[in-house]
Amino acid sequence: MKKSMLLGLISSIFLLGGCGGMVNQNGSENFTDAPDTAAFKDEFTKDFLVSNKEVKEGFYLFDSATKGYQFHFPVNGFIEKEIYERNGDEFESVSFFDNKLKEENLLMYYRIIYEDSKLSSDIELSLDLLKSKVDFEGEYEEYTINNSTYYYGENISEYEGHKSYLFFTLIKPDGNDKGVSFVAEISCDDISKQCTPDSSHVKDRIKEIMHSFDFE
Repeated sequence: MKKSMLLGLISSIFLLGGCGGMVNQNGSENFTDAPDTAAFKDEFTKDFLVSNKEVKEGFYLFDSATKGYQFHFPVNGFIEKEIYERNGDEFESVSFFDNKLKEENLLMYYRIIYEDSKLSSDIELSLDLLKSKVDFEGEYEEYTINNSTYYYGENISEYEGHKSYLFFTLIKPDGNDKGVSFVAEISCDDISKQCTPDSSHVKDRIKEIMHSFDFE
């Protein structure tokens, strides 16, 4: 899919209200033996990575600049610096691409929005906001992993006649005001060729990232 088309779709899906902020990275250590991966080749992305060692095969440990959460970041991924946002320790928006399945003609794009406020502790409001962003009218699947409750859903979005598959969740850890909305958008990289965005191994990869969140 052409990047201009993708960005148009992204803009139509992720209309955010709330805080913007200056880019502010973790300022992590300078790695003397950086791996030859997309994540470490990108100067902006690598500043969020705790180590040049994989925390799990195919993933590095991402440490939020808010110090509020961590998750497993794909070695094939890179963050979009231009639309990164942060407001103190209470808000962060991170968007990134994952090229792991590019050979299958799949374009994988993620957007994570983290908040730590009284507003984000209102689960019903947060779920309604997520529904509006992804144009979802169904019911969430609710389950618990590692002391966090997940509200999960799937949808199909169409832009200029081309479909994207959306896999999304609200993650609400127990005992605090923190929360993350997580949206994965999967589409054909080359729209003139076939792809299978809703295949089981695609969902498995998305959930592997989704379920890796740890709140500090």
